[in-house]
Amino acid sequence: NSDSQHSTVDPRYTRSLGYYTEQDLPYYYELASQFATSDRWFASVMGPTIPNRMYLFTASSFGFIRPDPNVHHTPYTQKTIFQLLNDHGITWKYYYQSGDVYLSQFDIWNDPASQGRVRNIAEYYSILADPNADKMLPQVVFIEQAASAQLNEHPDNKWGMQPGAANTKKIVDALMNSAAWKTSALIYTYDEGGGLLEHVPPFNVPAPDSTPP
Repeated sequence: NSDSQHSTVDPRYTRSLGYYTEQDLPYYYELASQFATSDRWFASVMGPTIPNRMYLFTASSFGFIRPDPNVHHTPYTQKTIFQLLNDHGITWKYYYQSGDVYLSQFDIWNDPASQGRVRNIAEYYSILADPNADKMLPQVVFIEQAASAQLNEHPDNKWGMQPGAANTKKIVDALMNSAAWKTSALIYTYDEGGGLLEHVPPFNVPAPDSTPP
């Protein structure tokens, strides 16, 4: 579609299947031209965000194919990647941007070894602005999406997805312009692709555990 058709046919980019041009998302096109991208990326579950977030944290959704209907569930006891980091003495911080902290749904939230590791994103920017950022930054950093601030790049957010992309640029630029950049590897990923839109079939992988969907 031409730019003029965008404004009349789908002004908010809410269709379930579509694409974004370089004019829509210049920053991501630039990143794709400079760094490695995954052109065979598949969500762990052909489903919504929460089960895929479970995979991201624990390598399984322990049977869930939809969000847990019990919003007041007891904390999940499955071992997370953050506990694995603790076990191996690897330092980490979990930075939140808008109060969204998915880690609170797991029992690691109450683990004394993890106390003080969940911090406001302001600390991330403060560390990276320091000349000693390379030594001050933890070995592993996880940055939580800013869902409640509508900066998670959903096309149906109040202002579309461009503000979310701009927020991502802010996060990445802070690292690239810091003393920590020379020794850092940054992985930018999404929970899931938003639907069953892949043009090739996913490859088969072993079941993560014995819990059926």
